[in-house]
Amino acid sequence: MSLKKISSFLVSTCLILLVVSMVACSTPPQDDTPENNTIEIGVLIALTGWFSSMDMMELEETQVAVDLINEQGGITIGSQKYQVVLVPEDIKSSLDGCTAAANKLAYDKGLKFVTGPAAFFSTASSPILEAAEVLHVSAYNLLLPGEIGPDVPYGFIAHNSVAGGSIAMAKAFKSEFPEAKTACVVMPDDGAIPFAKPVAKNALEEVGITMVGDVVGFPMEMVDFSPIAVAVNALDTDITFAVSGTSYHACNTAKALRESGNLKPYGGAVGASVSDIASIAGAELTTDILSNAMLATNPHNPPQMQEIIDTLREQRGEERSVFFHQANAAWVLMKAIEAAQSLDPTVVKETLESMGTIDTILGEGTICGSETFGINHAVAHPQQYQLIVNTEEVKGGCIYDVYIP
Repeated sequence: MSLKKISSFLVSTCLILLVVSMVACSTPPQDDTPENNTIEIGVLIALTGWFSSMDMMELEETQVAVDLINEQGGITIGSQKYQVVLVPEDIKSSLDGCTAAANKLAYDKGLKFVTGPAAFFSTASSPILEAAEVLHVSAYNLLLPGEIGPDVPYGFIAHNSVAGGSIAMAKAFKSEFPEAKTACVVMPDDGAIPFAKPVAKNALEEVGITMVGDVVGFPMEMVDFSPIAVAVNALDTDITFAVSGTSYHACNTAKALRESGNLKPYGGAVGASVSDIASIAGAELTTDILSNAMLATNPHNPPQMQEIIDTLREQRGEERSVFFHQANAAWVLMKAIEAAQSLDPTVVKETLESMGTIDTILGEGTICGSETFGINHAVAHPQQYQLIVNTEEVKGGCIYDVYIP
């Protein structure tokens, strides 16, 4: 090669290296610094339709819970700190809407962690999330096939509404009304009655209360609850034990019972606050109402729960029911990711199912459920309850020894 060609080659090479160097210097650094790292968690939730009245409050609670984690430094994995970002997707209060929302989160947005949905909607989302190997923690479990189980290995339940709620509230009833010997069980007919009945029956029997007759079921969209009162009164039991249902169901069942002259203790695994029930049923009729709801002034509230409740009270400017179904699902998922020290959903799944215990909004939770669900994917946690003992006094309690076989 001639000296002229060598010189030309060297000049060209230097120019190329100079350009590359300038581009490298001008290109922003990759988004891998702690303050810029985020973890996106999808939320399957009803923002429209008949179920949105409850789910909109659930989303508000979940955001406050996530904000608390973020304010405390977020999630630490190795030397990196991550802020959590919620990605809500509207299930539109329908099974088809839930399927579409799950597809959007798993495939269009490529998320690997999802909370929700609540109630029977998870039967529509689980197949989608499982196929995509998305770790999903449902917000409310009805014991329906397909919600969680051996054939749903990436699915967990963090707020055990029917199983954990029935076990806890049966104990609460016996604690507050020790003379109770018989119970009538009522619940919405959302397809879960055949699966929930034995769980509720066993929970009552464990504390010495016998279930009388069959479950008194009612349509989800029921308006006139007087037929429920008639059916309950015909069984003439010491208490009426409610299993699942929305605040609307709980309030109107209580109203119908009281207006029919039934003043016996009513309540159970429903999350409506007694103040909400009183606003519907009438304060003068709400004595001996027991609700699986959180009380803002309950001395049993753990610090994280109290902080979330106080924030919600400040934001809302009024006292309203607090559910924590979606919020606790997100909390457990965040704690599991940090415990696993990984963003791989399979690693997080394997870590969570083997942890034994995990921090929840309501206190220390236990990983259990192998007998009830066929897989150790349930988180049993302390369950709070409210009791209105007269027309003015509201008592708060907590059942700590909740374990789902």
